[in-house]
Amino acid sequence: MHIDYSSLRSTLPYIRLFRNKLFVIKLSGDLCEDAQVIDHILEQLAFLNLVGIKIVVVHGGGQHATRLGEKLGVTSQFIAGRRVTSKEMMEVIKMSFAGQLNTDIIAQFKKQGIAAIGLSGIDGDLLWVHKRPPLEVNDPQQGVLTVDYGYVADIEAVNSKVLLQLMNHDYLPVVCSLAADDDGQILNINADTLATQIAIHLGAEKLCILGTVDGVMGNLNDPTSLFSLLSIQQAEKLLQDKAIAGGMIPKLTNAVRALQHGVKGVHIINGKKQDVILQEIYTNEGAGTMVVS
Repeated sequence: MHIDYSSLRSTLPYIRLFRNKLFVIKLSGDLCEDAQVIDHILEQLAFLNLVGIKIVVVHGGGQHATRLGEKLGVTSQFIAGRRVTSKEMMEVIKMSFAGQLNTDIIAQFKKQGIAAIGLSGIDGDLLWVHKRPPLEVNDPQQGVLTVDYGYVADIEAVNSKVLLQLMNHDYLPVVCSLAADDDGQILNINADTLATQIAIHLGAEKLCILGTVDGVMGNLNDPTSLFSLLSIQQAEKLLQDKAIAGGMIPKLTNAVRALQHGVKGVHIINGKKQDVILQEIYTNEGAGTMVVS
């Protein structure tokens, strides 16, 4: 067996640098549904865990919930790209997020020899939230509207003690994006926002946002337009100039927010690519977009 010692040596400074540091890893729902992809991602996370990095995983599952709702006769409604969560859809989301997806991820971590704990924002009072009030939004089709998004939460605070206790006892928390208000009403949360708030409250070294695009791109059809490194000022300018579109807007907005509140670096990467997490963390070239303060 040939061993590339030069490659091993090049990773040593990063292994020393990040040992005992904390990373928050956000997985898009699309990644969670592909057994081969999620298995490969968790294999990489197991390596990070083995070399001394503490990890919290946060996952979404919007499209999975939409498809499950269709099977159960529950239609999803979106306004300005955001889901309106009806009472019926909330029941579907509970089944999707806390039921199938979270359980499947925990099982795959067991395959990697990692003792993971599945939980939501409800468990152990992890999240303090309130139901989002009606918002004024500008919908491309309907113009300016006042919208009640239904059973959706805004986060007030994160009880980081819950996650720290688990990690201090060598458990890896896997958090799905559900919460409950003081009256016990279960609510839906945006997973990118949840991962960002957890990273901020834990004082994370890195927030890694894994989706199905390579990173922040000037043109989605042009791979050479990828921004491999952005300062917080450059990221803010891209948002201000509306130089990016679609789902990358909230991701980059959350990246800026995380950096403003002490997270050292945010990585936006394509979780479907081979060894992408290790390339992004342990090489100078990286594999996606790194945003730094």
